Amino acid sequence: METRAVNIVTPDATVNTLYQDNFEAYSSGQALGASANNPGSGNPINDIFAGGNGWSYTDRDGATTTLAGGGAFFNITGGNFFSCCKAMEIRSPNATNGIADIDRKIAVNPSTQLVTASSYFAISKTYTNRNNNNAHISMETYASGSRYEAPVFLYSQATGTTTHCPTYHGIAADFYGTTTLGNVGTDHYAAICLSTWDDSSGYYGGGSIFHHLVETIDIINLKWVSVQIDGVDFTTTVCPAGVCLYLSNHGADNWASFGPYHIFRWEIGANNNAVAFTNPTDVWYSWHDDLIITDTTQGIATCGGGGVNVQSGQGNTNSVVQPGCITVNTSSFFLGFTTAIAVAITGIIYWLGRHRAKALVYRLRTQLPEATDP
Repeated sequence: METRAVNIVTPDATVNTLYQDNFEAYSSGQALGASANNPGSGNPINDIFAGGNGWSYTDRDGATTTLAGGGAFFNITGGNFFSCCKAMEIRSPNATNGIADIDRKIAVNPSTQLVTASSYFAISKTYTNRNNNNAHISMETYASGSRYEAPVFLYSQATGTTTHCPTYHGIAADFYGTTTLGNVGTDHYAAICLSTWDDSSGYYGGGSIFHHLVETIDIINLKWVSVQIDGVDFTTTVCPAGVCLYLSNHGADNWASFGPYHIFRWEIGANNNAVAFTNPTDVWYSWHDDLIITDTTQGIATCGGGGVNVQSGQGNTNSVVQPGCITVNTSSFFLGFTTAIAVAITGIIYWLGRHRAKALVYRLRTQLPEATDP
């Protein structure tokens, strides 16, 4: 599959970049995914190779291969972007409950555990013509014959008609996960209402706004790890009381049998309101830019054959103990615990030192002759 890696976004030098795209290397108007080639085979091998320019797909309701086609369309645009001068543009399906998506699949090393995705997105004002359109961005992986996902559902909210944006129309962010491994997820809403693009009456008071989403998941234990939107940390929403949610089980998927590498999937979806949709006035657009996907596993390096396993202390306290491996965890609990042990050991050494010094003085006093007056 084709990979485009360009350095508009500079990654942290301490992490491994799995995929990076600012969409500048494509040509304006270039079709991607189902819009580039739309056979509708449903075969996973065909899906990835038929998809345009390394971008494949699963759902393609109403997807067209031309901008004039009127349905869902995936392409490169120079008309709206976060960093100059191009971005990926997605036009919604044009029917009630229509759904289409585009994805990038990456084969990662089996030792990779934590994957972080950072990207910028904006959605057109027409998105909020209806409640509960669902533009979504999802981090996903495959295990035990199923696809597991950590989607951020970005639900459209009309003014005064919803709980999540009661004052202004906007976008409600919903993190989907479950407390039981293998189950389908449930809603976990963030306490935020995001503005659409160029909306003078939106939550932020208008303006041309791109939002920044950063999400980390554990693809080995199938768990959420952290999530931030526009610099606001919502990790406590996906890790309530310090216990992170499991990824939602999307169901059986042929990609789960791909090996020996582990498959990671990053998806953008466009799903219309399930009740009503008026074409063309309810058609909406989303724009996506400066995507960077990194392997951030180095904070939880393992030493299964023996040695020291240093846990970063980020997120939950890690209680996994490996055979032949001394685990040092730098979370606040373990720092306090290990500090207490260190203080106790230091006190014992100090006591032993003083005891030995006193013993030496006693021995010298008993072995030296008594001094006499002249």
